[in-house]
Amino acid sequence: MSTLRICGIPALAASLCAAACSSVTPLIVHDSAVFAPSGRVRVDLQRDAPGGWFVEGAFSDTEGDDRQGLASSHTVVVDNVTFTGPDTLDIDASLRVGELVVGSCVLRENVRFSLYSGLQTIDLDLEVQGSSQRASDQRSSQSWLVGAEFSAPMRSWLTLDGRADISYSVSGDELTAQQFELGVGLLPVPYARVFVGLSYRTLTQVVAGASDIDLEFFGPALGLRLDV
Repeated sequence: MSTLRICGIPALAASLCAAACSSVTPLIVHDSAVFAPSGRVRVDLQRDAPGGWFVEGAFSDTEGDDRQGLASSHTVVVDNVTFTGPDTLDIDASLRVGELVVGSCVLRENVRFSLYSGLQTIDLDLEVQGSSQRASDQRSSQSWLVGAEFSAPMRSWLTLDGRADISYSVSGDELTAQQFELGVGLLPVPYARVFVGLSYRTLTQVVAGASDIDLEFFGPALGLRLDV
């Protein structure tokens, strides 16, 4: 009898290992052809000074998609719907980001450097389609944002612009987001700036009781900023 019990231990261990190996797989959306439009309104609080404090509001709306293959040992859970492998998931993601920040800028040899911080609201809509079922999920989060930017003049109407920021959620499931932009700024009329360049944005979220989210958007960016 003891021999049978001992022989059953490896089978039990193998069963537990199999259960552990079939843990929930993250939902991955990596799209390298995403158009990223954005709008900004900046209010200078010290108009007569070459640098100084400012308040800025911004909004962007981007959409991307991806296909994720699931092996037989993988499962993805979205809004209480479980997708099991082998399968291929078609994923659509819509990301809307709003920001309200306060910043300060300085001039160094005609190059403007700025640091800013404030609140960021992220709304993420997901649509996931498998071979036999479908799921959708809407997620919202409020985050604390910090970032930096520079603007270097090349002509009276042209600048080289860059921006980088990172945010961490202060509500909902744990979320971290980053964005990097690099391109040129065009000054067609006073108090207006058009940005043309590239944008790279990442978002990771730890979701309780479901698949974590791994989002990565890259592509051309077009932005309009009004200085009032």
